[in-house]
Formats: sequence, structure tokens, C-alpha cells
Amino acid sequence: MPEFAVQRRFPRFPIKLPVLYKVLEPKAGKPGVGWTRDLSEGGACLELADRLEASTVLWVLLRSDLGGLELTGRIVWVGGPAAGQGGVAHGLSFERMGPNQQEALRKLLMQHKVQLRQEGVRVPLEISIKCQPKGGTGQIVEGRTGDISRGGMLLHLPIAIPPPTALKVWIPTPRGIVEAEGEIAWMEPLEGGAPGRIIRHGFRFTEISWPNQLTLGLLLAGAP
Repeated sequence: MPEFAVQRRFPRFPIKLPVLYKVLEPKAGKPGVGWTRDLSEGGACLELADRLEASTVLWVLLRSDLGGLELTGRIVWVGGPAAGQGGVAHGLSFERMGPNQQEALRKLLMQHKVQLRQEGVRVPLEISIKCQPKGGTGQIVEGRTGDISRGGMLLHLPIAIPPPTALKVWIPTPRGIVEAEGEIAWMEPLEGGAPGRIIRHGFRFTEISWPNQLTLGLLLAGAP
């Protein structure tokens, strides 16, 4: 069913979160991973790797900077793949929500609907990464992340890399290395800093394949 044909009681906001899911009905299935395109008090638009049938009931885990939120919902429409590289769009209507789940979902929406980030909600996660100026001729720099979203990362690096330097990055995960390209969006001021200190940088992805987006989503959805 097309998305616009669904009657909505709640406004939706373009909040992008990693999501784990498992099919509950009509037949229990294996877990999967994807991303939200938007979110409301009544449901979400999910981008998933596999096409599911309408009326399928899912358990989902939404991961944000507030932690994990477990919900149950039913697929009410199935669309096409996202423009460019992406998954299959599914409309999910939440069901069987208890008071604590409703409160947690409202808190998540209230926190992020007023500060919508095009690149998605940043999930706090500190892991080691490597980066190198695009082209492969510059120094490979090792650093750590402060948080990660579908669209970018906070990087803690031992050297200053000014914007808009283009970088290739390697992010280790239990499912393998995620490779992506992007650019430095901002760098914290150097004035008054102690020599040798770690420097914060904002990094925006410009090229990351759909399989790598799924691997990244799996990493973030499983973050503590």
C-alpha cells in the first residue's frame, strides 16, 4: 500500500535510527537489521534489506542516544527501494505498546524532533578507527569515535585535519571492516590547547554502500 494512503493520527519526523528486527507472525523468522527513515508515536518507515509481506508482525529494537527501545508492530505497506543505494521501504504500525514504551517513545521524539539531523541520530560509541586522505597517498591516522550515526561520526584524532578534507575511513565491527568515504565537516579550535592533545572533528559520510550501512547499523543497534 502506498505510504500516502495510510491514515495517520500522529505526525512523523525524519529521525534516522538503527533498528534490529525479528519476524513474529505469521511465522517466526531470523533477525534482521535496517534503519528508520521517519518515526512517530504510531509507527515508523523502515528501510530493510529484505522485502516483507504486508501484515507481517515484527519485534523491533530502536537504538538511539537514549538507549534501546523494544516495540512490536505490523507491516501496513511495502514500497520500493530507496533512491540510489538503499533498502526496501516498509510502513510499520506500532501495536501492543505499554505505558512505559509510550513514554520512552515520546521522550525520544521530543528530544530529536526539535533538533533534526539530516545525517541521523548519533549513538554514543567509542571504538578505534583508521583514516587516510582520499587518494591513498597521505598518512594513515589512527583515532577513536565519540559517536556514530548513519550519516557521520565524531572523531577524536591525534592531529588536526582541517575541513573540508576528504578522507577514507575504516571502522572495525564484529562482522568485518566498514569502509566509507567522507569529509571533515568541522574541527574544534586549536587556540589555547595543550600540545599533543586529542582534537575533535566532525566527519560526514559521502560514500558508504548499502551493505556497509547495514553492518554499521548492526554495530550501533547492539551498542550498550
